[in-house]
Amino acid sequence: MKRISWHAPEYVFRERTPDWFWALGILAAAIAITSLLFGNILFSFIVVIGAFALALHAARKPNIVRIEIHERGIAVGRDLYPYRSLHSFWIDDEHHEGARLVLKSERAFAPLVSLPFGAETDIEAVKTHLKKHLKEEIHEESLTNRLIDRLGF
Repeated sequence: MKRISWHAPEYVFRERTPDWFWALGILAAAIAITSLLFGNILFSFIVVIGAFALALHAARKPNIVRIEIHERGIAVGRDLYPYRSLHSFWIDDEHHEGARLVLKSERAFAPLVSLPFGAETDIEAVKTHLKKHLKEEIHEESLTNRLIDRLGF
């Protein structure tokens, strides 16, 4: 079997305006100050660190990763998802950001792995190969994922 591979960004990058960063800073400062007034220093510290980490992540452009489907599993960059750790797959060709391969894994936290297809990817070849190893099952995005997407993250 030939390997099927394509390149795609790690995540969808959304350009942030300086106003977005100001809003984040003002909101974080307000929560941190309120927390300090109530005597909760630890929460205040966590809010400031979290806002800083969020700002760093929002400013970072995604890396382009190689996604490869072969006989052992699905490789995304340096990560391998062996077929035995996956329950099923779904090809969501109606996603608003383009066609995606959605995998349901055994992980307890964030069990759905969503991988965008590249423009040159033969989606039918991907589907044919994956049907040999996994069952095809419709996977809906969780409410949390939809909310995060709506908020622009």
